[in-house]
Amino acid sequence: KDFLSATLFTTENDFTLDYSKKRIPKLHTKKSTFKTAEPTEHNRIKSRFVNPFAVYFHRLGITDKEGKVKSDRYDKFRQVDKFVEIVDSLYRSSGLKDKDELKITDMGSGKSYITFALYDYFTNELNKKVSIRGVEQREDLVKLSNSIADECGYSGLRFESKEIENFKDEKSDITVALHACDTATDDAIIYALRAGAEIVILAPCCQKYLRKKIVIPGLLKEIYRDGILEERFAVTLTDSLRAMTLEHSGYDTKIFEFISTDHTARNTMISAVRNDNKKINETMKIIDQIKTEFGIEDFYLDKKLSKF
Repeated sequence: KDFLSATLFTTENDFTLDYSKKRIPKLHTKKSTFKTAEPTEHNRIKSRFVNPFAVYFHRLGITDKEGKVKSDRYDKFRQVDKFVEIVDSLYRSSGLKDKDELKITDMGSGKSYITFALYDYFTNELNKKVSIRGVEQREDLVKLSNSIADECGYSGLRFESKEIENFKDEKSDITVALHACDTATDDAIIYALRAGAEIVILAPCCQKYLRKKIVIPGLLKEIYRDGILEERFAVTLTDSLRAMTLEHSGYDTKIFEFISTDHTARNTMISAVRNDNKKINETMKIIDQIKTEFGIEDFYLDKKLSKF
């Protein structure tokens, strides 16, 4: 649906399939561009970061018995693969890349697609000794995930039934929280800071806390007078304040589109990598100015952090 032309190169002919603007296809055959095949053993590009043949993908309903991704689960498979690619990139740019042992925490692990894929990747692709904890409120999902981990022989992967706010662990090198609802994302940030995480990766959703507290000033009232726009503004402001708080805590942060909205509506991601040489500057002063500008008493994260 995205491209109007494709060419298959063989050593005998080139075959080009062209689509008109009305999506009418036409096939052209031309003389071969290449007379011999190029060697590929040294220049193959890794197309996937996860293994579709892994047992956990089948047990979680992503693939069939032959390891083929189900048509109605391909979007989820792409999300998992893209996420592991992002984690790999952040990991290689961090101080963790030279460590042989890693501790990872997945806050709000749900059905644990991400958690299993991370364990598989770090253990079997990068040959690291990894301990991963998945934290999830729903006991049925925790029971299922622990059962699959045992079936796969993943001794370093365990799941616990707890609220994120109540989970305590002394150390986490990487903290992940995907789609932890509303202030649960903030609780994950607080945990990551207390646990000294080198990398924090968040995909927030349902940012409701701040919307009830915002007082939109002046002409901005006209811009955000419709509820849907006010909601979007509250989401933007919430995630910006989260990123700025992480910046103030010594992290380099980015907010970006995790994956196309064709695959998920909840696609904003915040990544944070610890930078021991980072200059804090006036981040907290700016946060205070924003709170004053919009009449915000607190945005939950700042209130909770003030108690530590």
